[in-house]
Amino acid sequence: MSGRVDIINSTLGKALGGSMGGYTTGPKPLIDLLRQRSRPYLFSNSLAPSIVGSSIKVSL
Repeated sequence: MSGRVDIINSTLGKALGGSMGGYTTGPKPLIDLLRQRSRPYLFSNSLAPSIVGSSIKVSL
């Protein structure tokens, strides 16, 4: 099934000690479209740098 999945979307709400946020991954054209269309949401609430770093380590 991994060759057929276009987008992966997940929450980080229950991970890393109850942190907030989530992530979306997929093909570059799709991510570019999401970034352009969701600008009001991208910059309305940010994560703490420590949460981002921990999330990256856990997901890799």
